[in-house]
Amino acid sequence: MHFNPYSHTGFQAAVICLTIAPAFLAAGIYLNLKHLVLIFGPQFSVLRPPSLYTWVFVASDVLSIACQAVGSGMAAKQDPKIMWDAVRIIKGGMAFQITTLGMFAGCAAWYFVRVVMHRRELNPGTKALRQRWMFRLFLGSMSLAYVAILTRCAFRMAEFDDGWRSKIMTNETFFIALDTV
Repeated sequence: MHFNPYSHTGFQAAVICLTIAPAFLAAGIYLNLKHLVLIFGPQFSVLRPPSLYTWVFVASDVLSIACQAVGSGMAAKQDPKIMWDAVRIIKGGMAFQITTLGMFAGCAAWYFVRVVMHRRELNPGTKALRQRWMFRLFLGSMSLAYVAILTRCAFRMAEFDDGWRSKIMTNETFFIALDTV
């Protein structure tokens, strides 16, 4: 879109990238939770084996992206008769993605509450790793990334509240602050 900001193909490519990017980032967080469960101790985990964190939540994100893709495909036809149906399908996929993120946060919070409650029973083989400041910085960075992804997904949901020409969607400041960054 650098040479033609009104390019329909460029617009579609940008929408696709903005739609799927958070799912890849979230998948990384889901995968990291599995490894954190192994580091702290799988006995505190709600899901067993720990790889279920990755499988369940990535599969849910794939399903949400599929819904968003179907809606986007319908919207790409630019048929006014189906435009609101397309928006509803996109919003349904986004709502499912937000629900998935919420369920993930619940599982992660439950796990880490149990870790704190049983801190004397943590995996002794990973004590040195858990005490490193870089590891703690990683935990904070992962939490920040989660909040950013959730914020972006909630923003996208609000963007589509009034369809493709909503006030939020056409507000450049919101777009740059809440979607692009």
